[in-house]
Amino acid sequence: MNDLFLHHFDSSQIRRPEQMLPDVPMPMTLYSMSCAVSAHDFFSLAKHHNITAILDTRLKTRYRGFGFATLDTDFHYLCELHGVAYYPGGVLAPTDDLRKKFHREFTEPKTQNKRNPNAWTEFLSGYESLLKERKPLQSGVVCDILYNSAHTNVAVVCSCLHHHDCHRSYACGVVSRYIPSVSVSILYPGGVEPRRKSPRRYRNVAFVHADLPVNSPSRGR
Repeated sequence: MNDLFLHHFDSSQIRRPEQMLPDVPMPMTLYSMSCAVSAHDFFSLAKHHNITAILDTRLKTRYRGFGFATLDTDFHYLCELHGVAYYPGGVLAPTDDLRKKFHREFTEPKTQNKRNPNAWTEFLSGYESLLKERKPLQSGVVCDILYNSAHTNVAVVCSCLHHHDCHRSYACGVVSRYIPSVSVSILYPGGVEPRRKSPRRYRNVAFVHADLPVNSPSRGR
């Protein structure tokens, strides 16, 4: 895949890659979801949209801030109760180094002048390089779900409440960009978009491989 993850595109435009991956056996929808909600809200959404598989892309699957998904064993068990397959998707998780660098440069500083305004852009750029190395669309659990399973409605899950505050925005985007028969839908409980994280995370460049345009107020004009 010569076109996959090249870094020489005109970032002012989003275009289709010259080479695509094969279509999946049946049209598939990836649902971007947060597990930092109540179990009722999460599995009600899953049921309503006929989701049959969960791909857990969190770096850490045991943390007290994850609500009902505080323990990965509990999440797995609840998926079984609701007839949903649970897949550990660590291949789509960021590294601890990427996460710590972002928090050190952006989340931890208390004043704007001490924050790196490009921190989220640099995080996504590092994540893009990580996926380039891992090649999750060509082998492993993600490839198996796409090409060797009967699932057509799959949730890509992390703990971030908002799709665009999370690495799953890139993970979902890159799959649908390179496989035309895969689409992406963002789900929030009650259809209500949650408040963005503060301070606000912005993409200062376009990530063409995941169909993510610039969303910085100063650069999106």
